[in-house]
Amino acid sequence: MATYAQSIIGQLLFMDQHGVNLAHLVHETRNLLETMVDTPWLITWDHDDIITFDMPNMRVLLAWTDRAAPGLSGVLTFSVGPSPVLGRPCDRPEYSDAAALLYAEIQRLLSPFDTIWHEMSCTMSAEWVDLLIDALPDMAEDATPPDVNRRISKDPQHDFVPDNGATQIALQVS
Repeated sequence: MATYAQSIIGQLLFMDQHGVNLAHLVHETRNLLETMVDTPWLITWDHDDIITFDMPNMRVLLAWTDRAAPGLSGVLTFSVGPSPVLGRPCDRPEYSDAAALLYAEIQRLLSPFDTIWHEMSCTMSAEWVDLLIDALPDMAEDATPPDVNRRISKDPQHDFVPDNGATQIALQVS
């Protein structure tokens, strides 16, 4: 049975951020990718708030929403994982290094309140972003904070653990 590569997904939570300059974030992401990969990529804007960078065997996705869970002013979702653009079958890149570099760059540019991490066997798309946004916990003052000792992973052997103390919650996706 074939295994599917894991997408590493971070949802950066904002309590008082009102909008993100996605054009600037795309520019900075593009600069970062130029230092990481030597293959061309295709940038696609899906609507006006979801951007994908597709290259052989890797997709980077950025998505902003200000229609998030109660108590949040917005969520920036980013992911690094498999791409619908196929490379050589033997190529199976390690996405955790690219995700860590992208996360560090985003944190340098923005000030998230917290980050929720996920790993899923999928190619990230607008539909997956919507499902993850819909599954966010209520962050209003009267809500119980997420359990920081849980995380999502369909395959616990491939856990991506950021070195920053970010929140990790469980999410059942079927």
